[in-house]
Amino acid sequence: MEQEFAAALLDPDRSAPAGLGARPTRLSIHRNNVVSGLVDHLAAILPAASRIVGEDFFRAAAGVFVRAAPPSSPLMFAYGAGFPMFLEGFPPAKGVAYLADVARLEWAVYDALHAADAAPLDPNALADVPPEGLDSVRFRFHPATRVIVSGYPVVSLFRANRGADPDGPLKLSAEGEGALVTRPEVEVAVHAVSPATAAFFAALQDGAPLGPAAAAGLQADPAFDLAASLSLLLTTGAATALDYFKE
Repeated sequence: MEQEFAAALLDPDRSAPAGLGARPTRLSIHRNNVVSGLVDHLAAILPAASRIVGEDFFRAAAGVFVRAAPPSSPLMFAYGAGFPMFLEGFPPAKGVAYLADVARLEWAVYDALHAADAAPLDPNALADVPPEGLDSVRFRFHPATRVIVSGYPVVSLFRANRGADPDGPLKLSAEGEGALVTRPEVEVAVHAVSPATAAFFAALQDGAPLGPAAAAGLQADPAFDLAASLSLLLTTGAATALDYFKE
């Protein structure tokens, strides 16, 4: 009975479970309240995405998502990770191509806030690595670190649509922007980076050694600045440790 009731809550086409008696109207009310609560949860996490498309559009899209992908865990704070990918394939949102990436960044900020604590890597740690070991360096990333690779100016859009003046002047780069999300202490920080630096960070976070990760950055842009990217990585608390091959 409980499983049938839970399934019926998020499926408007599902009939009321047997045994509910003359209370189908109450089920409909409860169903609407549950869906509305989940939509409110997504709107609170993704205010920039909501502002970009408008509240009505956002809530309608979120409602479709909630019914298609209801929570699988009682831990509500973890619900919504799949919504950015849903937006990417949601036909009515095709005209706002950057919407899914903005939502990914917003989810990354939210997710970083709830990640485990860890002590950041000493910014001078790389100086202790001998030159012959540099290419083999692998970084262990802070649990809160997130990397967003985008072909759109995602950080600028994120900041503009979370600001107090959404109608103010907005200058967008014609190129993409990556994002490095960190939380070395209490506050989450969003750092705008070049697409090449984002590719470099993404490769490192996927476990690539420094040498191949740098090659990924150079492949994205021959002007990739390895020194500046490493400095950002080491001074923002993005990593917690490093390992390298010792001969």
